[in-house]
Amino acid sequence: MSSEEHSHAAEVPGSTSTEEPKVNGTEVESQVPFTPMLTVQQNQQEHPEGEEIRRQVEYYFSDENLSGDAYLLGKCGGAENKPVSIKHICGFKRMRGYRPHTAVIASLKKSTFLEIVDGKFIRRKIPLAINPTVEPEAMAAVKKEDQPWITKGMLKATGFEEYWADAPITPEVHEEELDLYDPSLPFTERIETAIQRYRAKRKWHQEIANVFAKWMKYGGIDSGPKQFSGGLDAKYLEDRSTAEIGTLKSIYYVSESKSDEEKWAVDFEGIAKGF
Repeated sequence: MSSEEHSHAAEVPGSTSTEEPKVNGTEVESQVPFTPMLTVQQNQQEHPEGEEIRRQVEYYFSDENLSGDAYLLGKCGGAENKPVSIKHICGFKRMRGYRPHTAVIASLKKSTFLEIVDGKFIRRKIPLAINPTVEPEAMAAVKKEDQPWITKGMLKATGFEEYWADAPITPEVHEEELDLYDPSLPFTERIETAIQRYRAKRKWHQEIANVFAKWMKYGGIDSGPKQFSGGLDAKYLEDRSTAEIGTLKSIYYVSESKSDEEKWAVDFEGIAKGF
């Protein structure tokens, strides 16, 4: 069917009139078919040099480059594969000439190696699987506009970073720990104290806290408020030792089913491997 034939396909059979339709004998203009409007993002064409853009950005995130790029490793976290701001990538020397950014994004959407996140960020489709040859550059100040899902609290160190190390303890803390972990004390009391003090030195995001609780449960450590631990005021605690206060406030404790120490073994490495 020709385009001319197609334009009249919906007319009354046998009609060949090209006159304008009439209402009560008055001619009216034919209705223009409705065409949905496209958003700017949907209608954005890729950059004329889209292939070169993809090649360059894919190289940035390639095994060859990323494994030895301390700066970009710090941004994406290596195997963590955190999304990186495309605006930030466009600030790299070889990318500064490509404008507008919307056309750059449209070009990168066609990559088979990378994926766009939330329309403004980019990451590998498959995380880096080889060990980096350099240490990631520390990102001391991550800007919220680069990663808008990050809250102010999440910008602070948690103590779970790959290269994190606790500061050396002071002589005063050493003396305190000699009392807290005295071998004459029951093991259950010592391990509960150790867990409580470890938790106090870390910042707990919900996901990490959930995994930690499951790990503890797997090793025979229950979690939850202890009986009668509510309403501990300063007056009640003022005459208590550090060890007693830690025990009272702890939300992790050895399960009652493991209270008989003769029936179980302490095997930190085995629990970690099993978990």
